[in-house]
Amino acid sequence: MTRSLNKVQRVKPPAPGRMLLGGTAVAAAAATLPAAAAAVAQGADLIDLTGADQQTMTEVRTRYPGVLACAPADWADLVRDPATALRTGAVLVCSDPAAAAEAEANGIGRAAILVEAARAAGLIGAGWRVLVDAGQAAGPPAAAAVAALSAWLGAAAVRSPHVLAVRRAVDMTGAISGTRPIPCVRP
Repeated sequence: MTRSLNKVQRVKPPAPGRMLLGGTAVAAAAATLPAAAAAVAQGADLIDLTGADQQTMTEVRTRYPGVLACAPADWADLVRDPATALRTGAVLVCSDPAAAAEAEANGIGRAAILVEAARAAGLIGAGWRVLVDAGQAAGPPAAAAVAALSAWLGAAAVRSPHVLAVRRAVDMTGAISGTRPIPCVRP
């Protein structure tokens, strides 16, 4: 028996503090535990475990309970399946604005949807929360530039393999805009 998305009932709300909050989160994809550990050490707030095996997903969740996780699992903070998002209260990551609009029409609130995009301005202006993919940027300086601009525009998250450069750019932008404290400057 199939049910439409708008008839699926939420069985539990998201855990407090497990949603993307204000500011711009730094995200990294990781299919292995060492990759996830490196991303967390460099400042990732969110680990995309899409493609990781079940053991890796469980281990990452156990070792880094304060880091948000995107995974195909009911315990994940962010998911890519609308039915799972409705059932669990997780944030839904949509691949494009059309999928986001469909999810919203089927009962997922706009605040619980992230739209993946390479360009954020138009989507943010239209009221969507955006996950900017800076993975195509040519190296850490370019990824940092994309991250700084995206954070300034109000992107909810920036994903990149250059986590440290993106973390620094997001922190700098937050300090300039007044949404984060100024990081310590050490001689």
